[in-house]
Amino acid sequence: MIYNISFYTRFVDDSFVFVGKGTSEIVLNDMNSFDPLLKFTIEKSVDCELNFLDTTIYSDDNGELQLKMF
Repeated sequence: MIYNISFYTRFVDDSFVFVGKGTSEIVLNDMNSFDPLLKFTIEKSVDCELNFLDTTIYSDDNGELQLKMF
């Protein structure tokens, strides 16, 4: 199956993936079917902010992604 994945990165056991609207559950189910010992979860943004590792990724007034430390 082909998804609209626009960005993917990972650090050790943390992954950060941008997918097309409405496809996150499909991608999650597919990723969890790779190996029964692996369990992926989803954390969705709240108020256009998402924490990843030691940063907060947010959308500024122009719609561009920015980083800040937390």
